[in-house]
Amino acid sequence: MNQEISKRIFWRFLNKKTKKIIHHYHIFSVMSILFDEITKDLLKNKKIKIFNFGTLFLDKKNPKKYYDVRYQKIMTSKGSRLLKLLLVKKLRAKLINLLDVDASLGND
Repeated sequence: MNQEISKRIFWRFLNKKTKKIIHHYHIFSVMSILFDEITKDLLKNKKIKIFNFGTLFLDKKNPKKYYDVRYQKIMTSKGSRLLKLLLVKKLRAKLINLLDVDASLGND
């Protein structure tokens, strides 16, 4: 199973779901506008709430020190941002209840 989702894969999925009633260029243009707006909001540090699912946001990470071999000295990296998803409590609890710890750890 493919773990990556790109615009192209999502576009094909939407084409199949609409049974090609809507022209594929229209679907791709609306999808592109949607992703661009989501990106703009995330870069403005806004949280995107998805009803009955969770909240998407960018989490800022602190700068870290590292040793740079080229310059032979310790340098500080600039902070990075991670895309995070906080699930709604009901969905999170349901997923935790369905989790089989013994199967995920393997045979010990």
